[in-house]
Formats: sequence, C-alpha cells, structure tokens
Amino acid sequence: MGMQQMMALVAAALALSTLPGFAGPCSQAIDQMQAKINARLKATADAGGRAAPESSAATMHRQPTPRVDRGSPKASLATFLPRPCRL
Repeated sequence: MGMQQMMALVAAALALSTLPGFAGPCSQAIDQMQAKINARLKATADAGGRAAPESSAATMHRQPTPRVDRGSPKASLATFLPRPCRL
C-alpha cells in the first residue's frame, strides 16, 4: 500500500470516527437521568451559599498517593443508573 493510499485511509477513518454517536433505544432514559442529575447538582449548588476562600494548602499542587486513594469510596455507574434500560 502506497503512502497516498495510507493517508487517504487514515483520513477516511478519522472523518468517520467523528460522526455523532447514537444512544439507541435508551436515549430517552439517558435524557431523563441527565435531567435528574442536573437538577440535583443545581439544588446542591444553590443550597450551598457562598464558597469558602481557597486555603494555602489547596494551592500546594500535591497529588494524592495510591495509598491515600485506597480508602476513599468510589462512585460507580450503578449509583446513577438504578436499573438497566429495557428494550
């Protein structure tokens, strides 16, 4: 395969990979869940009032280590999607 053919193939693959995705039969359920999440985030942000000033420790650019991260709870997709979409 020549260089021009390879470049044409790569360009075609790149162009096709940027096409919008299709959520399928679950798109309405996804939209409803996104609206619920957005409403909850807005309610939480509105109830918080003014934000606290940033502390000097927050500006030190330290990254958490894996040991520190092990004890933190992880949110999974199951937290946001209580049941699978039924076709």
